Amino acid sequence: MQSPKNGPLHPISLRLCSGWEAQRVMLARRFSTARRLDLVVLTNFLALGVIIAAVPRYLHGVLHATRFQTGIATTMYFVAALIVRPFIGAAVDRVGRRIFLIGPPLVIAGITLAYLKVHSVVGISALRFAGGAFASLFFTSVALSVTDIVPAERRAQALGRQSIMTYTGFTIGPIVTDRLIDHGWTVVWVVPAILHMLTTLVALSVPETRSKTPSATPARAGFDWRVVRPASGILVANFSFACIVTFLPEYSERVHISRPGALFATYAITVLTVRALTGRIADHVGPARFTVPTMTIGSAGLILLALSNRQWLSFVAIAIVGGSLGSTFPAATAAALQRASSSDRGKAMSTAFAVGDIGQATAGPLVGYLSTQLGFRWVFGIPAVLALVAVAVVATMPEVRTRRPPLFDVA
Repeated sequence: MQSPKNGPLHPISLRLCSGWEAQRVMLARRFSTARRLDLVVLTNFLALGVIIAAVPRYLHGVLHATRFQTGIATTMYFVAALIVRPFIGAAVDRVGRRIFLIGPPLVIAGITLAYLKVHSVVGISALRFAGGAFASLFFTSVALSVTDIVPAERRAQALGRQSIMTYTGFTIGPIVTDRLIDHGWTVVWVVPAILHMLTTLVALSVPETRSKTPSATPARAGFDWRVVRPASGILVANFSFACIVTFLPEYSERVHISRPGALFATYAITVLTVRALTGRIADHVGPARFTVPTMTIGSAGLILLALSNRQWLSFVAIAIVGGSLGSTFPAATAAALQRASSSDRGKAMSTAFAVGDIGQATAGPLVGYLSTQLGFRWVFGIPAVLALVAVAVVATMPEVRTRRPPLFDVA
């Protein structure tokens, strides 16, 4: 190799150039993989957002299901996720991530098309169960892939970025559903099926991200109980989100807000904005430590939402909840992964998400029943209390000491 002006390069300079070139190529590959994973996540969760919004309306409007039947059909999705979680982590650790990025979306596309031929509540419940099982496979694999391609001390940032794509899909999905229903239920089911097929197509271009170093102790099925305490932040975030989705329409009526979508849009926009900004802070101070103030502020926001009788105050309260609990989820996930070794991170991730599934599955029926006994304002008071309990759980955990990146990168 020669310098254009000074002839042949010194051997040391040659080695430095080779090192810089290798680093540049590695960063370029990571960047490309990250962008592909972004697209995989966005297309998949846009499709799921359409389905999640469509199923209750199909059950109620077409099949004339009762509120209880609709609740059972919806809950089957999370029941399936809980059942398969103990096996997903070990499978992803042993086999790798890529196969579970490619296969599940394709299967879910077929399940979605099956809605065209199923016209009973039992049948829809069965499809929701199957969809939940394969979706949990995908979600665990994509979250692990995202953290595989970044240093351990940057995981909160990576998970925050991935959750932005997830939340964008979930936010846009119901809006798309409203438009698709105008064209008939066939279109409603075909469009998300196509999006899932597109997810598989993009996933085919994503390389395997699992470490090539063989594990001395192969992963076994089951839960990793070390991550349950840090995962309490995921439980709080999912439980609170389920309460907001379920009870926000009735709450809006009580505070005389004619469009509940405006409140949810405020919540969603705040979540997306804060997640884009707080991942670096969580990595810098430590993800578990970061969730203590975020859950505390989230609890205060939920209490304010419960007590508010003014429209403007309700918007302020839900923005506080979205900003605080929205940043809790990726940080709590990163904190859970700190407790795992490189060979069993799939098991740890599955356990953490299973804890979150419990919150998602139990929030509606539990809070619905208790608020009937205690009063409607407890639909947000109960998750507020749960958040404070989680604060106590996380604050008393022994800290995992890891390398912490600077808050600002200095060139």
